[in-house]
Amino acid sequence: MDRAKKGQLTQALSDINWVLQADPKDGKAYCCRGLVYCKQGNYQSAIADFNQALNFNFADAITYRGRSKARLHLKDPQGAIADCNQALALSPADSDAYVARGNAYRAIGHNLGAIEDYAEALSLNANNAEAFYQRGLTYAGTKEYPLAISDYQRAISLFCTQEDWLNYQQILASLNAIQPTQTSVPETTCERLRQRLLGLVGGNQALADGMIRRVKTNYPGRSEEWYLETVILELEQNLGY
Repeated sequence: MDRAKKGQLTQALSDINWVLQADPKDGKAYCCRGLVYCKQGNYQSAIADFNQALNFNFADAITYRGRSKARLHLKDPQGAIADCNQALALSPADSDAYVARGNAYRAIGHNLGAIEDYAEALSLNANNAEAFYQRGLTYAGTKEYPLAISDYQRAISLFCTQEDWLNYQQILASLNAIQPTQTSVPETTCERLRQRLLGLVGGNQALADGMIRRVKTNYPGRSEEWYLETVILELEQNLGY
């Protein structure tokens, strides 16, 4: 699973298949393989493995939560909700299960139910970036744009801290799609660089200021323009620009 988190899905599957050759009744291994299949987008195989995990008595919350994700992608939101309910019955403090159920509620148009579940997820884990992102998507869908922008910015800040640049870029695109663009032309180099940096952080001033403070601590005595450009180049490199 450590390999899977790093995106090394082929190696992860090889490890899990070795485990299953050694013990074909290892329910936890089936659950892990189901999670890897989900990351690959192979949702039918994922469901088959989650079912096997349950058959071999690995009725863990993560099994039901994983199957709910696969069911949702296969257009079965009611089945996804049922699995999330099972996960929460086993683990009532599972923040990610509330996010998963919120996603399923949004899929059936139950937006208030989704927002309540994201709020519950955040009450259990205030740093659940996915909860902020999914709630932002829900607010955007109901045209509550200020709330959506706020949640997107919180998610971007958290994914930046986690150095999860794939999710960072995905949310930045969602944020830029609803956030007003800069209409006035900055007059100075410093203003132009600041606007460029704000564009890379989705207008999140607090995040931009934090990045600048970090660079100032590491490299004292430089110009404001130097700090801004250093942060911009570092961020663009992380994002693969």
